[in-house]
Amino acid sequence: ICLDVQKLTTPILTARPRRRGDKIHLKVGSKSISDVLTDRKIAHGLRDRLPVVCDGDCILWMPEVVRSDYARIDAQTDQILELQWTRDP
Repeated sequence: ICLDVQKLTTPILTARPRRRGDKIHLKVGSKSISDVLTDRKIAHGLRDRLPVVCDGDCILWMPEVVRSDYARIDAQTDQILELQWTRDP
């Protein structure tokens, strides 16, 4: 995932487990992470093993599942932060 550095609000991103009530902002509004996982038919055994990557309280990305519309690269982007996720087999 590539992010526009200037759109981030904190210098440190965090990765954490999902929490009850987590929401992610998409182009069409916000949606609960729980609903996204259900819609994408993510196996229940995998749901709690995937991190939620955040900029402060704003969810940016849940690897293999969804990314936020927040901090997307556009024509004005000067600096890009690239994040990669590798899951152990």
